Amino acid sequence: MNTVFETHKGVYQFSGFGRNIVAAFSGRQYTAANRGEFLSELGFHDETLIRLKQEHTDTVAILKGNHPGVVHEPADAALTDRRDMILSVLTADCIPVFLAAGEGVVGIIHAGWRGLKKGIVKKTVQTALEQWGVSVSEIKIAFGPAIRKCCYNVSEEFEGYFPGYYFSLSKDERAGDALARGSLDLVGIAYSQLAAAGVAKAQVDDCGICTSCSNDRFYSVRRENKTSERILSVIALKRE
Repeated sequence: MNTVFETHKGVYQFSGFGRNIVAAFSGRQYTAANRGEFLSELGFHDETLIRLKQEHTDTVAILKGNHPGVVHEPADAALTDRRDMILSVLTADCIPVFLAAGEGVVGIIHAGWRGLKKGIVKKTVQTALEQWGVSVSEIKIAFGPAIRKCCYNVSEEFEGYFPGYYFSLSKDERAGDALARGSLDLVGIAYSQLAAAGVAKAQVDDCGICTSCSNDRFYSVRRENKTSERILSVIALKRE
């Protein structure tokens, strides 16, 4: 399924999480300088924006009701049951993964190849199940914009890291890229980790956007030669 839609120019939201959860990501109209406008368009004003110290770890920050809302240590995923927090990640090719566990818990994951190699998607789902006692059938997932296998060319060492998700390139396909020998399917790897955690494909909503192919709308480090700008992805429980 694909239930992502553009509510305002450069503001993209998923509708599959229901009325009580906001899950959204920004287009390239929003830079580091005007992200506050993006949040305002989503109806956020006094909530605390949780910015993770992203370092391609498999660490999951657990922000429960008695948590001060500050993440000082490196973490690439977060979960919360608080309604005064907006969880966020910044990406420009890695996958922003949105998560809801029932009606009262949300999470977000920064999933690049290093984090996926450590199993961060599976670990985050398992952490939600363990910490809040929800059923795996109550899990909903969405994938935001990320570089797809059509554009993510990598060296041959990745075949050893992710067998089954590395695809060899012909000479013509790797022309102009001396290091690339294959392409990598990051989203496929994320799907496999969800399946290993018991999450069915029907519980996953993929926006289907490739950041490199859609570089006119989204930032891509690969396409733009290490741009410093990032897509802001957020998820939060609406205040009652």
